[in-house]
Amino acid sequence: MARRADGCRGGEVRDHGLDRARQMLEAGLEELGLSEAELADLRKGDWRKGLIGWLIRSETVVGLDWIRQLLRMGDRSYCCRVVAQVGHRAASERRLKVLAARIREKTKNHD
Repeated sequence: MARRADGCRGGEVRDHGLDRARQMLEAGLEELGLSEAELADLRKGDWRKGLIGWLIRSETVVGLDWIRQLLRMGDRSYCCRVVAQVGHRAASERRLKVLAARIREKTKNHD
């Protein structure tokens, strides 16, 4: 397997991305006061799922299919739309900015 310029192999980057995504999921659930089991009870388009999905998508290399399955967000196009909408809202809504910053902070020391 060929190495990239930074010395990492593709599999190593993907593994790190999955680890980081799992850390972000755990931090997001904790910050939002949810458990993984409760995700199934939330609407597919719930803003909390969208926030966690947006953070994972914006900060890792994991695919949208992994995110949608983990967060139980329905089909790919719907998940993509919800994640994008929350991302746009997070740019202007203080509450979402603060939550996103707290989740990022919880995972910063795990890198």
